[in-house]
Amino acid sequence: MFDEKDLKIRELTAELQRERKRSATYQEQLDMVLREMEEHSNHLSRNVDGIVQSVKEIESKRVAP
Repeated sequence: MFDEKDLKIRELTAELQRERKRSATYQEQLDMVLREMEEHSNHLSRNVDGIVQSVKEIESKRVAP
């Protein structure tokens, strides 16, 4: 039979496995959020680049007679 120490080791091992799974789930969620943030940042950068280009075109038309 198992004594108290063996039982405690089994309980702690099971708890560790649960926490590792939970940690892996959190890591996956964090990775997904970071990917979405990067995609959004890239999208915003493209929009800003487009706006800057439009402003340059408008300014060049104003300067040209």
